[in-house]
Amino acid sequence: MKEESKIQKIAFHDGKNVTIKEYDTSILPPESAFEPHPPISPFEIKNDGIIDRDDRTVLTNLTTYPNRTTCWIFAVFPNNIPQQVGTGVMMGKNTVLTCAHVLYSREYRKWARDVKVVPAAFSGTVPNPEYAPFGYAFKEYAWISGDYMTSSATIAPEYDWGVIKLTENLGDKTGFCDPHSTTEELLNKKVISKGYPNPDGTRRIIPYEAPGKIIEVNDLSYDTTIDMEQGQSGSPIFFESNQTNIIGILSAIYNNKKATKAIRITPDLYINLIKLRLEAQGQI
Repeated sequence: MKEESKIQKIAFHDGKNVTIKEYDTSILPPESAFEPHPPISPFEIKNDGIIDRDDRTVLTNLTTYPNRTTCWIFAVFPNNIPQQVGTGVMMGKNTVLTCAHVLYSREYRKWARDVKVVPAAFSGTVPNPEYAPFGYAFKEYAWISGDYMTSSATIAPEYDWGVIKLTENLGDKTGFCDPHSTTEELLNKKVISKGYPNPDGTRRIIPYEAPGKIIEVNDLSYDTTIDMEQGQSGSPIFFESNQTNIIGILSAIYNNKKATKAIRITPDLYINLIKLRLEAQGQI
């Protein structure tokens, strides 16, 4: 793998314009940033994201499409900021769709220094999966919504999306799924999500699929009954009947409410995501 420079590009996307800024990624190059590295700081584990009974099952047939587009993500932050384990989905040959909070800490106002992406990862523990059939790549740069950075909300789940441009074209091996904005009635639709739960950073790296339905629809988001723990942030959401078109991104657990929050792929977000994919591929 090629070594990153000490100054790394990060792109902020406000829905209309992309602003490139620079930040220092020194300390460790990607090749050594992940082996060894201190473990994730444990979360306070709650079951608020498990709605009634846990309906998740282990995701099988990992090397088949579209399951192989599901990615395990490990993000290392500077200055002893807690690391993040998350999920993403291949959205292009060199782009991954995930949550903004996997890439950026609103609490500390800091970007992840290094981000490792492994499609179809299985077995092993943080920070290195044992099984990586399609290889792995690192963040070259990333986009998040400017609204996510500036919102006064505690977690700003309506804006919690991010796109990673990778150092390698992993999508040439895995294929990819397309963002999809639909005019269909979403309420009570059956959906399914695929991701990597790991709330305390000590579990085996195993992907799960989580079924559910949409129980409330908002302009930029919707609520679901998908069972969720930390680590599943950034998991793609599909209609149960079509698991190649991404209609949402699993983003947050409601405390004391029997629902989980998802980013909705609106027409505006769809356009932005396609533009970012084309830009990452050098087509615009």
